[in-house]
Amino acid sequence: MTSTRVTSSASRFVASPRARRGVALAAAALFACGLTARAAHALTGDYLVVEPNTTTMALYYNWASNTAPAGTTINLAFSPTTRTAYTQAAPLALPCDLTQFNTGMVFRNVSSQSLYVEMGGRLYINGDERQPITNVYGQTEALAPISAPLAAGAVGTGGFIFVAQPPLFDFLASQLPANVPLKVRMFVRGYTDTAWDFSRGGFFASAAVPETVVWNNTYFAWVRRTCPSS
Repeated sequence: MTSTRVTSSASRFVASPRARRGVALAAAALFACGLTARAAHALTGDYLVVEPNTTTMALYYNWASNTAPAGTTINLAFSPTTRTAYTQAAPLALPCDLTQFNTGMVFRNVSSQSLYVEMGGRLYINGDERQPITNVYGQTEALAPISAPLAAGAVGTGGFIFVAQPPLFDFLASQLPANVPLKVRMFVRGYTDTAWDFSRGGFFASAAVPETVVWNNTYFAWVRRTCPSS
């Protein structure tokens, strides 16, 4: 596993929730004449694939006491069977005074049609799916839709700003409990329509392609905000 400094060319990470909401407001003008939920697409199968064992996925973090000009990027190494980087017993140690935490991902459209991709992310306390952390917008599943279509066979890149300084954030660093293993889940879904559903902060769920193979749409990573014992 390698660790390198982030440079200005690290553009894997997508716009923040606030920026996405600004885009959504602009898009709303185009759909102001009464949006209705789209009918579900008729096709099923395997449409989007995240391949963490063959494609580099990265994680970036920075912290308040860091004296360097940039934070740290780590290329993640995954278990081939669990699609998980690090473990609950040995998570990646993040600084206590964390100021930014991003995850990147690469995905491929393995279908025969163009799709619109929606990325999502969750944080689970001790890996327990019954204990997801709620972000500053009241969501346990933060979303980052991509409005440009991904052509059949094409590879796309994106990611998530989980933690950052206001207003560029989904979660506050203080929402990540200290010295507790957290399981990060990153995933992608495919859609046939970019109409915006303000209630979920992404595309209309009814426009999602109902994939029958979804285990390969995701990866996981264990982290821990490590703080001195009181």
